Amino acid sequence: MTKLQHLLEQYQHHFKHLIDTFQQLERLFNDERKFIQLINDEQERLQRRQKTVEDLEDASQFMDQVEECINRCHNDEQRQQRRKQIEQLLTDDRLMNYSQQLSSISMIFDKYRIEFKNICRFNMDCIPRLEQLIQVTDQFIGQCREADHIICNVQEWLNKFRNPPSSPPQTNNQQHNDEDVMNEFEMKRKQLITMQTNYVEKFEKLSFNEASKRLQSKVQFVMNIMDDLMKQQKSANNNENGNVKIESSIHNKRNITNRNHYLAINSKMNMDSELSTLEKDLADLGSSINEMEITFETTDNEQTIPTILERLITINCREYDTQLAGFKKRFDFIRKIAQQEKLNNFQQGRLDYLDNTRTALAKSLEFRVTVLQDLSKLCQDINDNLFRLEAEADRLKPLDNDDLNQKTLPITDSLESMKIKQNSREILSDICALKEKLDISCIRHSDILIGIEEVGACYDELLTLVAEH
Repeated sequence: MTKLQHLLEQYQHHFKHLIDTFQQLERLFNDERKFIQLINDEQERLQRRQKTVEDLEDASQFMDQVEECINRCHNDEQRQQRRKQIEQLLTDDRLMNYSQQLSSISMIFDKYRIEFKNICRFNMDCIPRLEQLIQVTDQFIGQCREADHIICNVQEWLNKFRNPPSSPPQTNNQQHNDEDVMNEFEMKRKQLITMQTNYVEKFEKLSFNEASKRLQSKVQFVMNIMDDLMKQQKSANNNENGNVKIESSIHNKRNITNRNHYLAINSKMNMDSELSTLEKDLADLGSSINEMEITFETTDNEQTIPTILERLITINCREYDTQLAGFKKRFDFIRKIAQQEKLNNFQQGRLDYLDNTRTALAKSLEFRVTVLQDLSKLCQDINDNLFRLEAEADRLKPLDNDDLNQKTLPITDSLESMKIKQNSREILSDICALKEKLDISCIRHSDILIGIEEVGACYDELLTLVAEH
């Protein structure tokens, strides 16, 4: 009987050790699954983001985000420590020897080993894809510089033509000079068209679709101004023939006035179209930000809430922030063009309204990020305290079992039991205080984040059960 009892105690010890190991493994693997899901979501966001990159500066920011994702995979200290712990548990000699005696236990370990191999393979597949995205983006940045350089050269040439230095009275070679100017106009126009065709194809081949659209918009805007100037030049030439010097001087002044007026009219028409596009895009973006929602799946629980909130910050909010930055670049480009034109008060008012609305949206998004970060920290603190409370309860179980088997406990065990219960009450008090802060925050910010009330509600039933226990 003594041997049998000793053997049973050994089995009990091994089973308890196995259960603790499986609980540890499941917790570690759950954290690893969440991390992999977070990286997968980030990769999907980066793929969507790639299609919305518009220009050189935008691409540089995009590359920084890709590099940040790579560094996160390589240098996440918690993940490295987690993987070491998993490896140690899966190679524990005592556990392995004991698990070989029970096929069901051995199958569970085999399942975890297979999943661990898949986790290791994830890095081998994920990081090369991200590094390839870095190479593609670097290639796009080089192409973007080349395209911008061509557009800048044409714009500088246009500025010189529109603001020529004071010149002497016209000579007999004026007609010949005008023909040269028209030929140069046509040459610049063809240069822009050729550049647009080549680089749109290159951008789309690299999956930078929005950049190709933005390039076409830039080229079209510059070409519209060129067309206006060409028409004005032809009109001025027709009115200059057969007049005396004085009349020619007066007529030239009138032509210059008409030329500037004609350009202003057409530029305003183009500007109205650009402003309407900006207003629509900003309104759509504002709706998306204002309708941001916290959603939970049926499988989610209090442990997954911080991950859900962090995902909203790193995926949704970052994407909105990127879109706002892209909008600002487009807005700054239009405003720079507008500074060269004489806009009416209504158009200037539209520009100011767009600028103020974008600034307000950026501040609103920043505030939402702060709220989500505070919520995530509160939830994580509650979860950490719940783990502490669970650990105290585990320490108390052996003492409670002894209490059932014995009428009187040793003084040391009794004092230990009282100390554990006191610690548990203090931890529960901390949890209740954190929960109160969480509820206040959820109520206070219910008008800016849809579904925020569910964050606090997820803890209500659990904390009621804990308090009763």
